[in-house]
Amino acid sequence: MTSTASYRRGQTGVILTLVIPALIAAIAFGTDLALLYMNWTRLQVGTDTAVMAGAAYLPGNPAAAIRTAKDYARICGITNDEIIATEIGPDRTTISMTVTRKVTLLTRFLGLGLGNVAANSIATVHSAVRRDCSQSGALQASMPAELPFRG
Repeated sequence: MTSTASYRRGQTGVILTLVIPALIAAIAFGTDLALLYMNWTRLQVGTDTAVMAGAAYLPGNPAAAIRTAKDYARICGITNDEIIATEIGPDRTTISMTVTRKVTLLTRFLGLGLGNVAANSIATVHSAVRRDCSQSGALQASMPAELPFRG
């Protein structure tokens, strides 16, 4: 009886030695995905807010639209280094912003040190006609459907 019990105890130790690192790696990958998603969400909300604020100055003042969009992006936690492009469309009714952020991952011990997260937002100013036939400015935001994570 004693030899059987010690044999089982030895098997448990070997199994735990193999399983515990796999569980730790799975938790690290899950945490990395959560970090990437959280950062992408913050970037997307920040760029949405920034282009909507900038679009209020279109089509009359494109320079103020770009300046306002960048200011709102900074207020939302996006640094100047993360802003890749802020552009006004050729018809001066569209403003777009593209941002990217490098996120430090927990799985860097596996060689996956940094992850790139990108967000893109576009706001377009449309002219709307009221029931009394007078013109008014209206804003509409549109976001392209893209994968949030880039390798």
